[in-house]
Amino acid sequence: MQSEESNSNKLKLSKEKEIILKDKEHNIKVVAGPGSGKTTLLVEKVTRLINAGVDPKKILLI
Repeated sequence: MQSEESNSNKLKLSKEKEIILKDKEHNIKVVAGPGSGKTTLLVEKVTRLINAGVDPKKILLI
C-alpha cells in the first residue's frame, strides 16, 4: 500500500487539492472546469477515507 505522500506526488496535486484530501472534518464542494481533475480528486478522497476506516456507506458523492 502506498503512503498518502507518495500517492500525492504521483498524482501531482495542487496545494488546494492537498488541503481537500487531508481534511477529514468538513463537507467539501468541488466546483471547477472541465479537465481540472475533479474526478481524480474525488476518487483519491474516497480512497483515503475508506483506508482511514470510514464506512463506505457513510460517504456521499453527488
